[in-house]
Amino acid sequence: VYLGGWMCQGRMPGSVRARFAAQLEQDPENANAKRMLENFDRALSHPDEADLAAAAFFSNGKLAGDTAAAESL
Repeated sequence: VYLGGWMCQGRMPGSVRARFAAQLEQDPENANAKRMLENFDRALSHPDEADLAAAAFFSNGKLAGDTAAAESL
């Protein structure tokens, strides 16, 4: 039985950032590479306390059968 899902993107290896940085060096106007670099930098702190709390809230709601609480995320 599938009860739903929750996801934290987590950290990525430095090689991923280097790849996006190289794309941006080749094309400084590459909007996608800029977005991906920004996303990489935001992901460095994940999973953080908020992610862990959200995961616990989601899973506790699903396990307890409280679909309203789990779906409110």
